[in-house]
Amino acid sequence: MTSFWMDAWRGMKRWQTLTRPYYLNSCYHPTGGVPPDEFSAFIALVCWQLWKARNTAILRQEFMNANQLLASCTATAEHWRARMKPSKKHIADAWCQFFEMARQGLGGS
Repeated sequence: MTSFWMDAWRGMKRWQTLTRPYYLNSCYHPTGGVPPDEFSAFIALVCWQLWKARNTAILRQEFMNANQLLASCTATAEHWRARMKPSKKHIADAWCQFFEMARQGLGGS
């Protein structure tokens, strides 16, 4: 499971560009192409997928790699997109693009 978390953080490297004392700033000032609109929903989506992966690992002993986690985030973003107002659908598209870029950084397809 250690390699899972290391891969997950490496995949988020493009997003997490601030030095350690200021790492919380990224929660309020998104980077890496993630739109600031609905950023709290983006954070909730990622946290929800991490929580589900953790529970699956603990309760079922089924382990997900970072590439699978990012694919799960993309699928969830696509589901959420269907429920967004038409004027906000571009936000979910940007999330999906971000997750795909992170997957490519891991060597995923």
